[in-house]
Amino acid sequence: MTEKEIKKLSRLELLDILVEQGKENDELKRKLEAANKELDERKIRVQDAGTLAEASLRLNSIFDGADKAAEDYLENIKKQSQEQERLIKELAEEKAKLSKAIEILKKYLSNYSEYEQIIDKFNKIEELI
Repeated sequence: MTEKEIKKLSRLELLDILVEQGKENDELKRKLEAANKELDERKIRVQDAGTLAEASLRLNSIFDGADKAAEDYLENIKKQSQEQERLIKELAEEKAKLSKAIEILKKYLSNYSEYEQIIDKFNKIEELI
């Protein structure tokens, strides 16, 4: 509506226009408020999504660390097991060597004992002669 047309309107018509504009203004304020409320809710959802994503990343980081620690632990257990197996094998070899040495010593000592008995007999014979 042009300025000329507005000047030609009566006070009642102008008042009706003002009332309509007031209603339209109220309706627009209500719509703006609703839009702002929806925008705030979306911001919260986006914020929550960001927070969830951050939490998810942190959890992934924690789980990655736990996986790495578990892998390291298992690798360490494997190494210790291999070392223990090596030591057991080494000890078994040493035991076998010691067993052989003990057998040789037993034979030597039994032979020594027999020789000692023979020497004792010769000494007794010498004394008799």
